Order: sequence, then structure tokens, then C-alpha cells
Amino acid sequence: MFYRDCPATGVFVFSKSSAPHGLQPFTRIDHDLFVIWDAADPSTDIYLSAAVSVAKALLFRLKASENKSDGDLQGIELAVNILEKQLKGLDDMETWTTTIQSNGGKIAKEIVKIRETAKVQIEQLRVCLDTLRQGG
Repeated sequence: MFYRDCPATGVFVFSKSSAPHGLQPFTRIDHDLFVIWDAADPSTDIYLSAAVSVAKALLFRLKASENKSDGDLQGIELAVNILEKQLKGLDDMETWTTTIQSNGGKIAKEIVKIRETAKVQIEQLRVCLDTLRQGG
């Protein structure tokens, strides 16, 4: 976006496969916003939508400060900061979810192993019991 007589704010959108290594799904550096967005994954739409909204708010704040108009600049700054914090929270939750899914799979495999081992041991105990009952 570019407004005449107003500093530029950029929204840079990367696909997951072309994003620079280590880039968070929503990153703000000064007046520029960097987003990782996947058209096939609707859960990433929030990052794109937030980037556009934050860019508009930043441009409004910059324009208002040039006009020496106080307006609701503090409110805009607060909203931008809260939004950034909430999107960071989404990133954390996504990481936790991936960890839970990975560990859930490991737990399920371990349950199957323990169950199979228990079945084998029960059968062996039954054979021993039958042998003892029959007198040896």
C-alpha cells in the first residue's frame, strides 16, 4: 500500500515453501509486515487479514502524526500490539498441537506394545496354571 505524502508500509507474503528459514507466520519489522500464507490452509488466512489490518492502522497512525492530530493513536498502537501478541500465541499453540499429535502417536504405539506383551504373559500364566492344576 502506498499513500501520497505518507511513509510506505509493506505487506510481504510468502508461501510456506518459499519463506525465509526462521520467519514466523506473522512478523512486524518497523512499518513492514511479513506473513507466511498458504492458500490451501484456511488457518493461515488470519495472518494475511491481520497484516492488511495492521498495515492500514500503521498508515493511519503515520498520517495522523504528520498532521499533528492526536486522534486515537494510542488506541491504534495498543490494538496493533495486542494483535501481534495474539498472533504469537497462535504460533505457540500450533507448535504445542504438533507436539501433542506427535507424542499422541508415540503413546498409542506404546499402548499397543504393552497390550500385546500383557496378552502373551497372560497366556503363559494360564498354561502354567493349567499345568499346576493337572498335577504337574
